[in-house]
Amino acid sequence: EAFGNTGPHFGFAFVAARDLLEKPEPVPWLIGGMIERGSLSTLFGASGSGKSFMAIDWACCIATGSEWHGRATERGAVFYIAGEGHAGIQRRLKAWEIHNGKALADAPLFVSTCPAAFMDAGSAESVASAVAGLVAAHGRPTLIVIDTLARNFGAGEENNNSDVGVFINNIDVQLRLRFGATVLIVHHSGHTETDRGRGASAMRAAMDSEFRLDLKDEVRTLICTKAKESEKLDAM
Repeated sequence: EAFGNTGPHFGFAFVAARDLLEKPEPVPWLIGGMIERGSLSTLFGASGSGKSFMAIDWACCIATGSEWHGRATERGAVFYIAGEGHAGIQRRLKAWEIHNGKALADAPLFVSTCPAAFMDAGSAESVASAVAGLVAAHGRPTLIVIDTLARNFGAGEENNNSDVGVFINNIDVQLRLRFGATVLIVHHSGHTETDRGRGASAMRAAMDSEFRLDLKDEVRTLICTKAKESEKLDAM
């Protein structure tokens, strides 16, 4: 009582180190050896590099429990927060079905009807409520995709570290921690520094993993530029 309002009732608690060490668990991969379950990740690249296609490929593989280029995925509900129109996504989803010979009709894959504005806490809560409304029927999300950062940022400046901090915090609280989901942010590369994501340095600092998609002579190369808790993957 002397220390005021503390404890689990207020959403904050501690666990003893011995309890953490008692039952070591293997790394819970969402995509084997690449992206961990419950993590925060970025996929960035230049305009036209195919980053949205890559994000949709990951989303569809996870929603159907399909391997991604020989890597196992954890099947589960996927929520795709789209900053662009449904027409383009509809064509890409159909292309994925045709190319892979798999139907998405019964897959727990959901696409938003409009962008979000994650700089605003109320907007972030609105997204979380929409996700929560589908959890009972389809299970907790394993992946939430935000495509792109610029289209879903809201009234802020992506070059400002403070604004990016608010953006990340709202995503963490309302989506990643609330649902235990991996959140993938699709982002543009820098205007002059094309080997990094555009905007404030706080963005990359907050990520558990980061990937860059390059396009040269019709060949796309996926490069792991950050792996906080594991070895970086070789370029694919």
